Amino acid sequence: MRTLAEQIALATAVIQLRTSDADIDLLQQTVKAFQHFLNVVADQDKFGTIPPSDVISARHQLETAQSSLIALGVARAQDEHAIAVLVRQEPRRPGHPAQHRDAHVAGDSGWRSFDPAAAPA
Repeated sequence: MRTLAEQIALATAVIQLRTSDADIDLLQQTVKAFQHFLNVVADQDKFGTIPPSDVISARHQLETAQSSLIALGVARAQDEHAIAVLVRQEPRRPGHPAQHRDAHVAGDSGWRSFDPAAAPA
């Protein structure tokens, strides 16, 4: 039987993982939108209809969103690792190819469908 502290830590890690998933989905859409915006601004710059500083600003926006996406990926990996440790499974090694995080959404064995109460004692 798991201690209450372990159950709370596991539930917290699962919630953080799900939050990271939602944030990653949103940020991926943001990166796509910023990439499209940069393309539009770059085309306008070619024709001289906007100042070059607008291209620089658009590129900065895109790169900031991309770096935030990387940081969220790191946070998600840390949450996965914490869950693996808490359920006494072998954590994935850095650089080990991961299955796509959405592969388990509908499955019974994925993190998103994980039930902390059903964890092995």
